[in-house]
Amino acid sequence: MQDKHSEFGIAVAVAYSNRGFVRNDLGDKQAAIADYNKAIELKLDLAEAYYGRGLVYSDLGDKKTALADFQKAADLYQQKGKTEQHKNALTRIKELQP
Repeated sequence: MQDKHSEFGIAVAVAYSNRGFVRNDLGDKQAAIADYNKAIELKLDLAEAYYGRGLVYSDLGDKKTALADFQKAADLYQQKGKTEQHKNALTRIKELQP
């Protein structure tokens, strides 16, 4: 079994996250969620995977889960100093709140 924190493990997590984005774009929501879940399993601090999964859950109407994912993404983006991405996640959160 690969080390989840090795460079290879990180690359695999990013690949799953990227594939999740493509699957979501193609309309395969459940496969996208599965890919995002795998990416997060491999790299717990991969903000892009939480953000992408949040988009899918938002599209599916699961606001509670989408909000949790966008909040996690916002927190991680902030920790990493990714200001623009942090702002985008906060915008998504505001859009979903009543």
